[in-house]
Amino acid sequence: MTEPPFISFKNIVKEFPNGTRAVDNVSLDIGNNEFFALLGPSGCGKTTLLRMLSGLEIPTSGAIWLGGQDITDWPAQQRPLNMVFQSYAVFPHMSVGDNVAYGLKIEGCPQAERKARVEQALAQVQLADKIDRMPHQLSGGQRQRVALARALILRPKVLLLDEPLSALDKRLREDMQLGLIHLRNEVGITFIMVTHDQEEAMSMASRLAVMDKGRIAQIGTPKQLYEYPGSRFVADFLGSINFFPGKVVSTEGKTVTVDTDVGRFINEADFAATAGQSVTVGVRPEMLDLDDATPDVNRLEGTAQETAYFGDYNLCLVRLANGQSIKVFVENDSEGRARLPQIGQAVKISWSATCGILLPD
Repeated sequence: MTEPPFISFKNIVKEFPNGTRAVDNVSLDIGNNEFFALLGPSGCGKTTLLRMLSGLEIPTSGAIWLGGQDITDWPAQQRPLNMVFQSYAVFPHMSVGDNVAYGLKIEGCPQAERKARVEQALAQVQLADKIDRMPHQLSGGQRQRVALARALILRPKVLLLDEPLSALDKRLREDMQLGLIHLRNEVGITFIMVTHDQEEAMSMASRLAVMDKGRIAQIGTPKQLYEYPGSRFVADFLGSINFFPGKVVSTEGKTVTVDTDVGRFINEADFAATAGQSVTVGVRPEMLDLDDATPDVNRLEGTAQETAYFGDYNLCLVRLANGQSIKVFVENDSEGRARLPQIGQAVKISWSATCGILLPD
């Protein structure tokens, strides 16, 4: 980031009384108006980090800065941010309009101004026509948008989203993802989202941090982390991937030759590999070609185990001679068809040297 960070976590440690270190010396900068995602498995520390920013937890050590001010010891109610939880927490006995107006009413906002701001907030989340509805008359996605409007109406500098879409079905989740991206662009505030859903983080965030065991494993744009993961953990956590452990045989510039249990492969490296070094070749299923008439430099043979239809692509599971199963994604054509092998059929797989991901052990 070229501008000074809007939010800074500086050497944050959070240790609970039972000795569990949930966050272990995390430093992280987030820009103004950024949509940033904290991604990782359960127990990795992402929610604890978010709760410390909100003031619901206090760091054991370290500092949190927001807009040039040290807010580490500020009470939660004094921080210029708001939080939206997975459970929505809308008041069932209040109308949509009264739910959204609640925070302004507590602040003593005049009725005329309150009415105008409620209408504006509901328009932002496309619920202007539902102002008089009760929560039980709304869908899950609509109730979540009410919770968002109620948070946004207080005009926070930062909106915190804790697994905000995990309770929704796939269609509603996709609609809400697009809605949140549009909303961020429209209202111009910083969004920080915690999620364990890789697709959700990849599709919504401008940048994300993958966390593991209380630490940050890697930070970058979704494209950077997916195509250039810095570790096997990050590569494995972000989407499907096939791994082939091995040792470097030789190097020539960025081109590295690796011996594995299933063959010798050529791959480009983003680090200075040396002969004899233990490495892992990773290949995404969509980068593999199945029974290509003009196969690439890296080749494998196996037997088709099973296939599964996913609409725009098919998953083909192939067993190699050593018993390892690998995944291959086969796209459907414009008529929804794909060239798929029969179960038990011998198949050939190939990929180019630029399609694999070489990871140091």
